[in-house]
Amino acid sequence: MKPLDPLNLPLDGVRLIEASAGTGKTYSIVFLFLRTLLERDLDIGRILVVTFTNAATEELRGRLRERLREAADHFACKTAGADGPAKDPLLDGLAGRLDPERLARAAWKLREAAGRLDEAAIFTIHGFCRRMLQEFAFESGAPFHPELTTDEEELRRQAAADYWRRALAGAGEKETRWFLRTWGGPDGLLQSLQVLRGTPAPKILPELQPEDVPGFDELDRMFREVRRGWERYREDVVDLFRKSDALYRSSYNSSVIQNALNYMDALAGQEETPLDLPDSFLRFTPAMLEEKGTKAGHSVPSHPFFDLCGRFRDRLRETIRLQRIRILRDASRFVEEETARGKEQEELLSFDDLLNVLDKALCGPGGADLARRIRAKFPVALIDEFQDTDPVQYRIFQRIYDLPENPEPLCLIGDPKQAIYSFRGADIFAYMQARRDAGAGSIYTMDTNWRSASDLVEAVNLLFGRSPAPFVYDEDIPFHPVKSAGKADARPLLVDGTRPAAFRIRFLRSEGLKLNKGTITKGDAYDAAAADCAGEIARLLNLAAEGRARIGDAPLKARDIAVLVRSHREGDMVQKALRRRGVASVSLQRESVFSSGEAEEMLAILATLADPGDEGLLRAALATEMLGWDAPSIRRLDADEALLESLQQRFLRYHDLWQRYGFFSGFLELLKGEGVTGRVRSLPEGERRLTNILHLLELLHAASQTHPGTGNLLRWLQDKRASDGEGEEEQLRLESEENLVQVVTIHRSKGLEYPVVFVPFPWSERVSKGKKPNTFLLQ
Repeated sequence: MKPLDPLNLPLDGVRLIEASAGTGKTYSIVFLFLRTLLERDLDIGRILVVTFTNAATEELRGRLRERLREAADHFACKTAGADGPAKDPLLDGLAGRLDPERLARAAWKLREAAGRLDEAAIFTIHGFCRRMLQEFAFESGAPFHPELTTDEEELRRQAAADYWRRALAGAGEKETRWFLRTWGGPDGLLQSLQVLRGTPAPKILPELQPEDVPGFDELDRMFREVRRGWERYREDVVDLFRKSDALYRSSYNSSVIQNALNYMDALAGQEETPLDLPDSFLRFTPAMLEEKGTKAGHSVPSHPFFDLCGRFRDRLRETIRLQRIRILRDASRFVEEETARGKEQEELLSFDDLLNVLDKALCGPGGADLARRIRAKFPVALIDEFQDTDPVQYRIFQRIYDLPENPEPLCLIGDPKQAIYSFRGADIFAYMQARRDAGAGSIYTMDTNWRSASDLVEAVNLLFGRSPAPFVYDEDIPFHPVKSAGKADARPLLVDGTRPAAFRIRFLRSEGLKLNKGTITKGDAYDAAAADCAGEIARLLNLAAEGRARIGDAPLKARDIAVLVRSHREGDMVQKALRRRGVASVSLQRESVFSSGEAEEMLAILATLADPGDEGLLRAALATEMLGWDAPSIRRLDADEALLESLQQRFLRYHDLWQRYGFFSGFLELLKGEGVTGRVRSLPEGERRLTNILHLLELLHAASQTHPGTGNLLRWLQDKRASDGEGEEEQLRLESEENLVQVVTIHRSKGLEYPVVFVPFPWSERVSKGKKPNTFLLQ
């Protein structure tokens, strides 16, 4: 791997640049764009730049405009025989390659390009695919005038309901019971299918043939055997349970045995085959007798009835496991096909469709010609944040730029150590494949950190350098120490005139905390870590108030401090701990506003507005913190009919305003009429809550344009609450820009800079909300 020299990097073939955090990745991308513009004499609209988010495209566009103007001024000065406005080795090097006439022409070209920057081809991957499908609609087979949809949940809901009706139409009694017990209804099934969505979609293992899946009828036969066996062997089993010296009596005490016998007596008297087996049944199986019931040094008690119960348990578990795999596989295929058919009929494309349709076109019979036409339009491409790509995205660029056989100019920039978007489908293995395709001779590294203090860079080098494979895949994701430019050393943190260690590890004291086998319990560890973090922040700010804690020459301020967390829950813990210390904070999170408590309350209030005559819904809405009624006030409605009628009339008026003038008018009147704004602002974290409410109001207003009617909008909000929102417009917004401590999720913090950073929960792990392990494998 070679250090990157942006002035001399060959602008042909595939080049992969690994840019560690703070090494000036955007600066280098902008300079490579400038070089390509001049050295290949391309129009500004023919250099493709792809990055990860809309915000990143705007930032890149702004940085590029600024750099083009700087370069134009620099070259103009050189043409006039004067020095540039500022010392710039890269621009000096580039200017030194040009004679005066070409230099003047270059200055004009750069200035003209800066004025036409809106024509630059700077896209997100979805924006790029959408543009290509529009321009090459005939070649790609895409709709000529598609409508981009960010919400296909209604189509998926309809498809799931269709599958549910078809599946149950031919199902027997036991299969119907199992369907209802497992999923409850089509919405529950659809929620289970979420894990199978992706680009590309995961494959369920094992891949079953119809004959591999046992039916429920065989369970009836085996259950009848269990019932007959209990009639025949009951006294033997009772005698064995009560007299066996081999049984471990803490697990098989008299109470446990009696409960098991009572359960088996009841089970033997029922006709209906059970689809769920409690512990009382499992007490009769060889597996539990061996695992929990037998003393050390004794043989496991055996009996033909135990064998019958064990075989029934095993067959029931295997039947349900394989039936679940079959249903999820079939339902997933059906829902995807029906949703695709619905989108085709309505000429809709989702964000995933943009990638999949272009990928399919490039891999199809006319793919080579389509790739040539796109390549002719964009003969050079710079792909930023490439560590966050996925197999479909990489395959698109492989096809367009003819990798790896005859690579056209393609520059991939990223850092696999910062690959944190797997929850959005990013696949580090796609990056690793691109790295192998590029070959060792075409891989470059940026080795100087311009952002962090020298001693922090040295500490990080030491920490990761001690491990032989800190990122597991050492051949594909090696760790290379970086140098420090020392730029941040000019404004260090000083406490009483001394620089504390740049990288500090704090250990929790176990005194007074709950321990489990000598280790602090997770709950206590969370509380203690949040309290310790808040205490240290409060200490630093108190020192700053006394003039003893500074950032360079300036006093340390609250907004100089960031706390990195993984989730909204962790952020809440830190903010509560800070409030107890009297320290104000603000949260920056990549969590969806639909996962907030305000969204849950909004759902209750919308349900009431949809049906204001329902007293139960009205009382549930009143109990929210947004409306603020306490229990005694709600109980008063039982005795005060006039109060209840007055309240219903108010909500009926809000309902009518919604129906006549739209959701926004009705809900704004509710906010005003019920005094919501002032009440919420007075609550703890009032600004945060009010920001969420106004954000939800904005999103609901937009959704009401495509989901008219109270019922449709209510279902839309329910779907959003149930799904994992990922859109940028759904992310929680900053509630204040005052001088406050910043509590930031790791995903939201990417690219941001803070003088002082705390990481109170580095040991925690994130588990998806409400998701249990699945009884199948995904590949």
